[in-house]
Amino acid sequence: MQTKSKQQMEQQYQVEQQVLADIPVAVVSHKGDPAKLGASIGRIIAWREKERLPPQLARTFNLLYADPATCAPDAFQMDICCEYPGRVEENDFGVEDGLIPGGNFAVLRYVGDDAGLTDAINYLCRDWLAQSQQQARSAPLMLERVKFFPDVPVHQAITDILLPLN
Repeated sequence: MQTKSKQQMEQQYQVEQQVLADIPVAVVSHKGDPAKLGASIGRIIAWREKERLPPQLARTFNLLYADPATCAPDAFQMDICCEYPGRVEENDFGVEDGLIPGGNFAVLRYVGDDAGLTDAINYLCRDWLAQSQQQARSAPLMLERVKFFPDVPVHQAITDILLPLN
């Protein structure tokens, strides 16, 4: 696979800064081997189906605490969330109340399958951040899954990558 030059990435990726309010969410926390992430995703999907909260009605987020390519499998952590303004009732799916803290974010919109997501994340967190004179906040990187399979083909998926800024 060919790596893109910094100039190619600057042309492809557009970054905006946005201020977001707190977002109340329902969350499943996945801790451990990323190969077992499907089970955690399945739990929140099942809960969403039971609650009648499809992605078209409730935004979907992933909070990334570690890069699966660089951390030990047992150190991996990711939260799978959906916007949920109410109180999450006790359930058999392991879904709990959560809150994504608002604030200032750098936002990069990525279109494509997850295979290219790493390049976009690296551009935002490494190249854009270094040239922007901004500082990252001590908070997890966030993905908002705007459109995804099966609602669109995987190569047309839309993901907003949100980097928390001070």
